[in-house]
Amino acid sequence: MFFSANDLNHGTELWMYDGINDPILLYDINPGIKSSNPQKPTVYNNKLYFTTYIDSFGFELWNITFVMAY
Repeated sequence: MFFSANDLNHGTELWMYDGINDPILLYDINPGIKSSNPQKPTVYNNKLYFTTYIDSFGFELWNITFVMAY
C-alpha cells in the first residue's frame, strides 16, 4: 500500500506499507521537513506514478520503477 504521511522529520511524503513490516519512506522529494504532498499513487506496469508539488516547478508527475515480489 502506498500513502502520504507526515513523520515530522520529512514533511508529508510518499510511504509504503507491506502489511507486515513497519511503513517505510519511499523518497523524500522535498528534503527536510518541507512537504511535497504526493497524491494519487497508482501502480501501472511495475511503476508507481503519483503527482507532487515542488516549489520551483509546481505540480509534476513522478514515477518510481520497482520489482514486484510475488
